[in-house]
Amino acid sequence: MAIGEFISTMGGVLLLLVGCIVGGGILLRRLLPLLGQQRRVEGVLRPLGLVTLTPQCSVALVQAGRATLVLGLTTQAVTLLAKIEEPVDHAVLRSPHAVAGETGEGRGS
Repeated sequence: MAIGEFISTMGGVLLLLVGCIVGGGILLRRLLPLLGQQRRVEGVLRPLGLVTLTPQCSVALVQAGRATLVLGLTTQAVTLLAKIEEPVDHAVLRSPHAVAGETGEGRGS
């Protein structure tokens, strides 16, 4: 009977091993789409610029889908300062005159 017990024990171990492999495959199929969603989120949020005001305070410009967000960043919080829905020419925002509110149009030079 020792051989019969050995075979039944090995059969149980083999069945358990096959069950783990199948269960792992099912789990991977369910988790892989979730990992892909993280990549999609990275494509939706795009940093456009950051201005440091003090060592603990800065302003960030972030594109979120079609909207542009102006965020106030501190060591304690992130605050939405403005949400711009219409398309923004980001080259104009990077201009030093854009910070002062000037676009260079209408000047008598």
